[in-house]
Amino acid sequence: GEFVTFKMENMALQHNEVVAKKEEKKKTRKKYAIVSIAQGDGIIDIFKETGSDIVLNGGQTMNTSSAEMIDAFKEANADSIIVLPSNGNIIMAAKQAAELYKDSKVYVLETKSIPATYNALNMIIGGEESVEECYQSMLEANETLTTGFICKSIRNSDVDGVHSVKGDYIEGVNGHLVGDHKDRTEAVLDLLSKVEDIDQKSVLFGFYGQMVTKEEVEQLTAAINEKYPDLEVWLFDGKQDLYDLLIGIN
Repeated sequence: GEFVTFKMENMALQHNEVVAKKEEKKKTRKKYAIVSIAQGDGIIDIFKETGSDIVLNGGQTMNTSSAEMIDAFKEANADSIIVLPSNGNIIMAAKQAAELYKDSKVYVLETKSIPATYNALNMIIGGEESVEECYQSMLEANETLTTGFICKSIRNSDVDGVHSVKGDYIEGVNGHLVGDHKDRTEAVLDLLSKVEDIDQKSVLFGFYGQMVTKEEVEQLTAAINEKYPDLEVWLFDGKQDLYDLLIGIN
């Protein structure tokens, strides 16, 4: 928890200091590089600032192809590459690209969500460790991570035993629906109440979408702090268009 918090504080303070990195294309071959996938301009920028060498635009509604990944591997110019798919639907394409690409050793870390990829990126020390050590740190970091999402239901449905009404906010934990509320804040609080080990968690981080205002973020943060005073909350502007909130809980 403390290490992730430190990384987040560092990122919040230096949010605009790494923009020039991409423009300075390194000619020398790297020991290892990170290729990740994300949707939302804010999330893409944050992934770059948190250690991803290349971020491909893709996700829930726009699956990234194996060919796009191979092009990214070439651009990465590294002896080894770690791929963070950020979506269960993209893992197979990532594995196919890893098998086809012969110029680097490619590791696919099966992250199934944006929070899981961000959590993994926070384990990067800065290139001093070996690719095997980096991969293992990422893998271990996500073993205890709980992920969640809040989004508006586009239709009436019954999934995972949850009846959702069109226009309501549906809640998901680790990829499964757990509830439905008409109010977004109540949906988030209900989601957290369904995390079995919430009392053992210390940090909640997340990305809010285009449909959420900064004032609503402040209100939501206050509501979480009131109910869970021991939980440190970090919400970033992800600018995604599908999910109101994508969260990770450590």
